[in-house]
Amino acid sequence: VCCNRVLGIHHISVMHSIFSLLGLLGEITYIVLLVLHTV
Repeated sequence: VCCNRVLGIHHISVMHSIFSLLGLLGEITYIVLLVLHTV
């Protein structure tokens, strides 16, 4: 149970970092598209 709980916390943190990276990429892509569209 203890190992499972630690793995669960680790899995959640990994998923969180992946989603934050995807969000960052999405924001950068959105800004680039806005700049290209206005130019």
